[in-house]
Amino acid sequence: MNNSDSKCPLPPVPDKGTSSHGLNDFSHTLPIRLLRARHAAVSQFQPIFRKYNVTEQQWRVLRMVTSANAMTAGELSQAIFISMPSLSRIMQSLEARNLIRRHANKDDLRKTMVSSTSTAQAMVAEAAIWSDTRYSDIAQWFGKERLEHLQQLLDDLVQTLDQHQ
Repeated sequence: MNNSDSKCPLPPVPDKGTSSHGLNDFSHTLPIRLLRARHAAVSQFQPIFRKYNVTEQQWRVLRMVTSANAMTAGELSQAIFISMPSLSRIMQSLEARNLIRRHANKDDLRKTMVSSTSTAQAMVAEAAIWSDTRYSDIAQWFGKERLEHLQQLLDDLVQTLDQHQ
């Protein structure tokens, strides 16, 4: 396939004197900076994961299914950025702990519906108190306006990059 056929063609090779936009310094690339920021943010919530004996991915499942009514496994996978094979393993573990329920979609038996149990809802509600405090701490440390601006910039970045795929 040539570049004109691809969805995201490669740019022309720059002249030797042209800036690499930080690509030669891997630690300054956008993906690595975003990963470092994600790691720093997620690590602030590690005490929740430890307290409830869940992984960060399991927590994402629980947060999503407790904040939504039943949803398909496919919708859940897309909403929390976890592949279907990984989600399937996570759901097995959470179901064994009586934190989620899975059942066939009555309108389309090929689809699996996922919902939270009352145990999961109570756990997430309890954790929300600690989580809210942690969010307040982060806003205080970083600055509430800066945090809101960063969140808006990240949303804008996602929207812009999605438009150019």
